[in-house]
Amino acid sequence: GGGGGAWGVVTKMALRAHPIEDGGFTMATASFRGDGCDRAVLNRTVEAIYGKLGWATSVNSTLGGYGLIATSPSFFSLFKCHATWSIDLIYAWPGDSGQAVWDQLADKTDGQAG
Repeated sequence: GGGGGAWGVVTKMALRAHPIEDGGFTMATASFRGDGCDRAVLNRTVEAIYGKLGWATSVNSTLGGYGLIATSPSFFSLFKCHATWSIDLIYAWPGDSGQAVWDQLADKTDGQAG
């Protein structure tokens, strides 16, 4: 029996530091939330961010970041399905050079980010 495990132990790590450019950097977050029963809003939001003509396709190499999409149970009666969905984006860029691209996110999602 047995076989390969799904865990490991880190025995060595290398970190690199890079100088911060003049003007520093900017970090921005956006959060989207909705009722688990309302798939139409979820689908529109995902399409606006990640779809063929979505915001993520317009991001240039000066921006770096990630997005998390999750579902979770909700015990509040305000959600009829007792479930919610969420999308969280965290991006950073040097100085303020990416602000125009970040502003496009609000335009493509009708300002739904919280």
